[in-house]
Amino acid sequence: MISLADRVLQTSTTGGTVTLQLEAAPTGFRGFVAAVGSGKKVLYHIDDGTSWESGIGTVTTGTPKDLLSRDNVRASSNNGALVNFGTNSKNVRLVLISDVTIIRDENLNLVEGYAAGAGTANAHTLTLTPAPLAYSDGMTVRYFAPAANTGAATINVNALGAKAIKVNGQDPGAGVMPSGWPVQLIYKSASGWFELLNPYRVGSVSAKTASFSIAATESGTVFTADATSGAITVSPAAASNGFEFTVKKIDNSANAVTIDFNGAETGDGATTIVLTNQYDAVTVRSNGTSWVIVSRVSTPIFSKYVQTADQTFAAGGTGNAAHGLPSAPTMYQPWLKCVSAELGYSAGDITPLNDHMHFVAAGTGYGISSVPNNTNIVWRIGSGGFYLMNKGTGGSAIITPSNWVLFYRAWL
Repeated sequence: MISLADRVLQTSTTGGTVTLQLEAAPTGFRGFVAAVGSGKKVLYHIDDGTSWESGIGTVTTGTPKDLLSRDNVRASSNNGALVNFGTNSKNVRLVLISDVTIIRDENLNLVEGYAAGAGTANAHTLTLTPAPLAYSDGMTVRYFAPAANTGAATINVNALGAKAIKVNGQDPGAGVMPSGWPVQLIYKSASGWFELLNPYRVGSVSAKTASFSIAATESGTVFTADATSGAITVSPAAASNGFEFTVKKIDNSANAVTIDFNGAETGDGATTIVLTNQYDAVTVRSNGTSWVIVSRVSTPIFSKYVQTADQTFAAGGTGNAAHGLPSAPTMYQPWLKCVSAELGYSAGDITPLNDHMHFVAAGTGYGISSVPNNTNIVWRIGSGGFYLMNKGTGGSAIITPSNWVLFYRAWL
């Protein structure tokens, strides 16, 4: 870090291009070491009335005199090189040097650390003015990406050497720096790379009606999946750091939308994520080796169900009600629907039944039993049929099967 201070002036009679020995400061001024401390970097200007030199140096406590090394000449009467001074007395000042001060453009806006990005998609280059002498911890640079990266990328500033660009310590995924994206980097000297401060997250919305793959270049995209025509499998590309996408099931069919991660990769420990209900959605982001669920929206319990086709039945009869779910339902409910008025019910009225509700009278069973599997709900009617309470009077009677149909509502 360059140290600044006011009223710093000393003289020197050291000749040549070597480190200067500094004389005592004149009255009213301070010496370099007294002003900023030993071992500090300073901006200096040396002038003997004929020759001059400005640059960056290091001041140290010396015996018998303090010292100023001339580390980097920024401008001089010797075409920008070290001046071979004579042994005559020279003024040595701590100053501000124009090409080392904060840069503003012609509109007086700060543009420090900015330059036009160049290079290729994964090997960016940058030329700053003034040219930095080396990479420093906390150094920041800004530029517009020359092309969309396709994976791991580097930045080479003023030919100081290519340094990796990382996102939280991991190589960036494809498309994290799109063409023209305003890239902001900060150098981390302990790791020897630049961290990307603003990876690209904004994406488009893409509608899908069948199984599809997600490329790393589609990071940030929201995919709406309509599984009306059949189950959908989503196959994302291999995990790469910062790769993110959202999938939302938008139809109300029983067909599932399944995110099947690449190979043995997992999302929060699972190799697949299944969306079963309308408007279920999940957003996942990769850390470079696996996936993290960032957010998940699930339809509230019991708010989404499937309903089977109507089933005709008879006393003692049995049948299979196909539920269309991807696996056996965890909960189901049998219902009766009136198709011809009976016991105070009108056509179209529905009423729920208690599964396995039955009683036995004189060896005759009344009620219904249901057994679900992965495909159907297998039902059986008691040999006596159903007793049903009259809608208007509260009395009970055995229903006439032809006046009713049976259906189920089922939930995963």
